[in-house]
Amino acid sequence: IMRFGFGRRPNSGIAAEATGSVISPKKWQTIDHASISFGQAILVSPLQMVSAANVFANEGEWVPPFIVEYAVDKNGNKLQEIKDVEGKVSHKFGLGVRSPVVEGSVAELVRKYLISVTQKGGTAQRAAILGYQVAGKTGTSQIYDQQLGRYSKTRYIASFVGFAPASDPLVTVLVVVEQPRTSHYGGTIAAPIFKKIVQRTLLFKDVLPFPEGNSEETTAQVETASR
Repeated sequence: IMRFGFGRRPNSGIAAEATGSVISPKKWQTIDHASISFGQAILVSPLQMVSAANVFANEGEWVPPFIVEYAVDKNGNKLQEIKDVEGKVSHKFGLGVRSPVVEGSVAELVRKYLISVTQKGGTAQRAAILGYQVAGKTGTSQIYDQQLGRYSKTRYIASFVGFAPASDPLVTVLVVVEQPRTSHYGGTIAAPIFKKIVQRTLLFKDVLPFPEGNSEETTAQVETASR
């Protein structure tokens, strides 16, 4: 779990980053083995979730996210790190060092599963984009009720994280909808929003549709258009 970037600072270059929360295995209770397997008892930030999804878009490697490429001192010099008064590095900027999480073959297998999520029979068919192959995963989380001391049965967070094109990823997007009014399923609420964002992004980047798309209809359309 930690190797995927959860429970630690992403070091994206901004101050006060959320580290989330991951219970040490030494403190796990019997029920934690079950609940943690599907995401309860873990707190993650959106940036951490995107970084974890990117492991399967980067052949099994965790790629450190960065928002700030570099800082500039009063003399105009570019800085890749800033030290505090004690001489310790307090901030790092730019792309960090990649680290392996799973073998490439495992990442490829999971990527195929993520692609199936957006295809016929999957839970996020509404994330499918005609002419492109999309990989992703839905999320439906119960909100923890502090007053009751348990997870709510009526308040949810619906989410979807994915990347496209699946064979050569260009963009990864996470959509989170807190307390949706209608359905609370990520594939119903968040996936359509993901589709609109990624569809426009691919068009903006001039990424044309190709035959690896989500259906036979897609392949036929691309072949017809190419004639």
